[in-house]
Amino acid sequence: MYHWKEKKEALIFLFTLVAIGLFIYFTKGFPASVQGAALGGLLAFYGVVLMAIPVLRVGVYQWIENTVFSDYISELQEDDGTKNSHPRDQRITDLMIQNIFGPYLIGIGTFVNGISGFLDYL
Repeated sequence: MYHWKEKKEALIFLFTLVAIGLFIYFTKGFPASVQGAALGGLLAFYGVVLMAIPVLRVGVYQWIENTVFSDYISELQEDDGTKNSHPRDQRITDLMIQNIFGPYLIGIGTFVNGISGFLDYL
């Protein structure tokens, strides 16, 4: 039996393959500069989506509550004896995605988009 996490990762992988396939199909007849600009835009968009995944997963209001009021909530939960509803591993993964992978993909996409105008001269 597959677990939900494995199914989610498979769907993300398939979505990425479909996006790359559509990118190759729709930019086939265009010059290299247009293909480079489209690739840079696709990478930047993918970085933005990666940065938004933690927000979309829990919802905007819950994400703000977890981010802004996390110290206050943890104090209240310690007083009540309840456990935190979000595991620590998930929070570490979210922070890595938001602060490392997303911004790097946005930077690489912006760079590729910026140099795409010179691809016709190579």
